[in-house]
Amino acid sequence: MLLDSLQSRIAANESFTLLMKQAVECAKFYEKAGLDYPDELRAILDPRQHPAHANGHKRNGQGLGAHSLPAEMLQRPDPVPPGIDPEWISVPVDKASAGGLMLAMLRAASTPVRPRDILRFLSQHLPETVQGTISNLGTRLSAEGVIERDEDGWKLLKPELAGGIIGGRLWGPLEAMGRTEVAEHRRAAILHILHNEKSGLQTVQLVERLRTYPWMKAQASKDLLKLDMQLLSKEGKVRHSGNSKKWVLTGG
Repeated sequence: MLLDSLQSRIAANESFTLLMKQAVECAKFYEKAGLDYPDELRAILDPRQHPAHANGHKRNGQGLGAHSLPAEMLQRPDPVPPGIDPEWISVPVDKASAGGLMLAMLRAASTPVRPRDILRFLSQHLPETVQGTISNLGTRLSAEGVIERDEDGWKLLKPELAGGIIGGRLWGPLEAMGRTEVAEHRRAAILHILHNEKSGLQTVQLVERLRTYPWMKAQASKDLLKLDMQLLSKEGKVRHSGNSKKWVLTGG
């Protein structure tokens, strides 16, 4: 009986997560078309703002806001700078990979860049970078056709696979980011969510929440979050709340 109940709850949670993901995608289409959300969609995205619960608030921008997802879902831990695609993700440069930073450097360069200048640049942000790291990156990225190497230096052939450095952060589309950046993006989202959920969330609840936020582009699964929470706990950023299975921010 208990097992049946748990399986039913899991199925219900998975169904709700799918519904929220579809609702967010639907909302994006209404945003692009410049249309108000239907009441039914608004009720799914934020029941508190649905006319049945709005205490008389009006639609069409008067009280509810004409085109707005719930503030909690739209708020990012990394505000998007002007001119940056809101679909891009970002990580602090000291949390980025050597490959990600190197490609960003080549993208910004107007002429080929010599390996020694790449090493000097990377060493400023990732002090443990060595010449062997640069050589290995050059060999791999050249074989993949991402960069070209000659006697003048290295140049980027596929700018769509490179991000840019702005305000101490590496920004770029998901496909331009490596596993290091994607994992860091997900962990930042976890900390952001727990900051807003003072009472804490269990791992499965965190997975569900991550999958509904439109700015969270990384894959989220129970196995991935298990590793994330172990790392964040080791870094002293999160802890279990008492004897419960809920995660909270350390000091929160």
